[in-house]
Amino acid sequence: MKGIDSSLGLFVAVSLLVILSPLDLYALDGYEVVSANAWVFRDGLVYVKQVLLVNVTQPTVVIQLLSAETENLIVVDENDTLLDHELQGGFLTVFSLGASAAKVEYDTWSLTEKEAGVWTLLMTTTHDITVLMPVNSTVIFVNEPPVAIGTEDERLVLSLDEGSWEISYVLEISYAPPPGDAGDALGGVRFEYWVIGVSAVLLVSLLLLLRTRRPAIDVDRLLRKHPDLRADERRILEYLVERGGRAFEAEIRESLDLPRVTVWRIIKRLEQKGIVAVRKVGVQNEVSLSSL
Repeated sequence: MKGIDSSLGLFVAVSLLVILSPLDLYALDGYEVVSANAWVFRDGLVYVKQVLLVNVTQPTVVIQLLSAETENLIVVDENDTLLDHELQGGFLTVFSLGASAAKVEYDTWSLTEKEAGVWTLLMTTTHDITVLMPVNSTVIFVNEPPVAIGTEDERLVLSLDEGSWEISYVLEISYAPPPGDAGDALGGVRFEYWVIGVSAVLLVSLLLLLRTRRPAIDVDRLLRKHPDLRADERRILEYLVERGGRAFEAEIRESLDLPRVTVWRIIKRLEQKGIVAVRKVGVQNEVSLSSL
């Protein structure tokens, strides 16, 4: 009998191991970090985006953020549906029951500091993270060797593992001519950089001119084309028409005095109907009429 009992106990233990093995990823915290990225901008702002796999049967998960001071915090599931959440002291509680994934995005100013022209990024992470340094920046100190170093769109990309990190960097402002080449430089900046700068200004001016000459948008025709629009959707469309067909999401919130989540939901509905398009510009969302 003892031999049978031992065999039965072993069979049950192995069966449970097989059944529960897919959940090993979530055994400790109820989630697994699939990716984590932090974009550092020249003014010191850091935009963080994390993608998590979560246990669909667990009602909540608690995530430690890089900072307790955040702005523009958004948490959505795998269908981009907003998830309820609470933030307290840098720990984010997400009410994720039924969701298989969670995407967390936020901005923070508290991870960077500047002294005597040298910027320093200070952060502690509980998981691997990829940090994209500001455009045209030079790292002058890292407290530990990164896992990997690369480049992307003129940004230095550092792959870091969990732990505390201190990264000091400087921003490139001007380009001094090499010795003996001052004859073709203006004010300490080489002539070709002046040409590039002037060309960029002319290009922007031309785009603005073309934008102002764009034919007026017939708002009545636009609304007749979509008779099923709700009052709040019509209000945002009318605002976009007044702005020439596009505006930042933050501008819409401030001008119409609407809560951030409310505007986000309305724009999501308009986007799903194919009326507007949304694209990321820096850390902001630009909303434009799809017909433009």
